[in-house]
Amino acid sequence: MTSSPTISVILPCYHPAPKWGARVAARLAGLAAQRPTWQWELVIVDDGSTHGMGTDERDALPNCQWVRLPRNMGKGAAVRAGLRVATAPVFLLTDCDLPYDDDSMLRVADALLTEADVIVAGQRPSVRRAGAGIVRETLSAAMRWMNQHVLHLAVADTQCGLKGLGLSGRALYLSTRAPGFACDIELFLRARTKHAPRIVSIPVQLAAQAPPSRLRLGHLLTELRWLGSILRHREPT
Repeated sequence: MTSSPTISVILPCYHPAPKWGARVAARLAGLAAQRPTWQWELVIVDDGSTHGMGTDERDALPNCQWVRLPRNMGKGAAVRAGLRVATAPVFLLTDCDLPYDDDSMLRVADALLTEADVIVAGQRPSVRRAGAGIVRETLSAAMRWMNQHVLHLAVADTQCGLKGLGLSGRALYLSTRAPGFACDIELFLRARTKHAPRIVSIPVQLAAQAPPSRLRLGHLLTELRWLGSILRHREPT
């Protein structure tokens, strides 16, 4: 690749916390300072928010692409919308609160830029997270167990919110159907096919201040229905 690689950072957003735009701008400025030869493209996807996406946020992030979905459609749909408009050859996917520390984000980006035709999967050391609650931790542990022992995926922590894609990985992600978080499992099931890009796992750490997202029962039930549909039609090994 060239000495000045371009990378697109895609952030799906739904009802973000106040002043999130200024925090994203500060974090990206810090990342750019550590990789001054890179050209960074930021793509914000508003997943049907009714607040938190006003003038202050646009003023804080004047040089990014903004995409708005007509209604709340879920993480998978939002990421696919961002991938369709992003112009870089490699893509960093995470959440709009940038919950992972700078070292983790740069390790994923470095791995992606070293070998672009891969899917880089961040892997957290534990399902435990301050403030997450016993229900979320139990669901996360059960998901990891299923990924390892039932689905036999190359990645146990499919729900880690930090991933990297090259152009082949982008095409594979765009082929997924699940609108929400189940798209991550669908992605790694599709990655088991013969000509799919190689998966590279990178250990990552949450930033100290990153709060857990809220778990909504209605969304959880929708994700479980999609997960059942994906498993019934999963790709052959």
